[in-house]
Amino acid sequence: MIILLNIRGITISDFVTEYDVKDIGFIKIDIEGGEYSLIPSMHYYLYSFRPTILYLFTFIA
Repeated sequence: MIILLNIRGITISDFVTEYDVKDIGFIKIDIEGGEYSLIPSMHYYLYSFRPTILYLFTFIA
């Protein structure tokens, strides 16, 4: 059986603006290797809010 889901993606910038976020204390990242592209784009938020980051990494040899 195949189940199709529509998942809404949103940038952290849009999320902060849309939900009027005042503080980011924790970020969980698990995007299958895309973290190296994501982290630099989050520089402003990482520097401003200094959240704890949980980064999930799977090493496949």
